[in-house]
Amino acid sequence: MKLQISSFLNAIKNRFKHGDFLIRIILIYCGVYFVQISLNVFDLILFKDSRILQNVLEQTFYLSSKTEIVPWKFYTLLSYQFFHDGILHLLINILLLYFFGKVLLNNYPIKKLVPLYFLGGIFAALLYRIVCQFSFAYIPPSPIVGASASIMALLAASSILYPDYKIKLFLILDIPLKWLTLSLIVLQLIYLGKSETIGTGIIHLGGLLFGFAYVVFDKKGFAIYRPFNQVLDYLLAFLKFRMNSIDTRKHAWKKEKPKQESDKISEIDQDKIDAILDKISTYGYESLSKLEKDYLFRASKN
Repeated sequence: MKLQISSFLNAIKNRFKHGDFLIRIILIYCGVYFVQISLNVFDLILFKDSRILQNVLEQTFYLSSKTEIVPWKFYTLLSYQFFHDGILHLLINILLLYFFGKVLLNNYPIKKLVPLYFLGGIFAALLYRIVCQFSFAYIPPSPIVGASASIMALLAASSILYPDYKIKLFLILDIPLKWLTLSLIVLQLIYLGKSETIGTGIIHLGGLLFGFAYVVFDKKGFAIYRPFNQVLDYLLAFLKFRMNSIDTRKHAWKKEKPKQESDKISEIDQDKIDAILDKISTYGYESLSKLEKDYLFRASKN
C-alpha cells in the first residue's frame, strides 16, 4: 500500500514538473480541493457539525461580499480562484480550463497567457467588490470561490483571436468560439436578474470583459502583461534565492559535522568485522549470535 501511494505521489510530482501551465494549475486546484475535503473530515471528527476549520478557511481565503473592506485581505482577490465549493464545480472548471486553455496555449505566447488568466480573475473580483461596496445591487452574503472568472477571460480572449475555432460541445456539436462566448454572455445577463446568481453573473462577466479588453489593448501596443511578468519574475527569483540559501546551509552543516566521527566509526566497524570473521573461522558461522549475523549482513552491503 505504501509503495502504491509513493508511486502515485511520484507520478504527480513528475507530471507537475514536466507538464505545461494548464496541467500545473489543474494539479494545484486538485491539491487545494483535497485540503478542503480534509478540513471537512477534521471538522466532522473533531467538532461534529460546527464547521470551525471550514469557517476559518472561508474567512481567510474566500472572496467576501461583506461591504466592510479589510485592507490586508487584498490577497483574497487572487486566493479565491484556487478554491471550489464542490467536486462538480471543480470538475467543470477543470474541463473548461483545459479546453479553452489549449486553444491559447497552442497559439499564444505563455508570457501573455499566464497574466491573462490570473489578472482576469483579479479584475472580476475587483468588479464584484465594487458592486458590493457601493450597493449597486443586493448580493447574497455567501462568499465567492472558483476559477470561473479566469476561465471566462481565456474564453473571451480566444474568441477574439480565433473566433471561428470550433469547440466540440458534449463531444457532439462543433460550435465556433464566437457563438459559444455570445451564448455565455446572454446566460450571465440572465444570472444578473436573479438574486441567488447575481454574484456569479458579475464575476463571470468581469472575466469576459477583461479577456476582451486584454486582447484589444495588446493589439494596440498596450502590454498589460509586462508589469505582471516583472513582478512574477522578481518573486520567483527571490524564492529561488531563498531555497538556494537554505540548501547551501544544509549541505555545509552535513559536510562539517560528521567527518571525523565517520572515520572513527569506520575503524571500529572494521575491528568488529575482523572479530566476527575470526569467530567464524574458529567456531563456524552458526556460532554467531543473531545481532552478529545482522551486523555482518549489513556490512557486506557496504
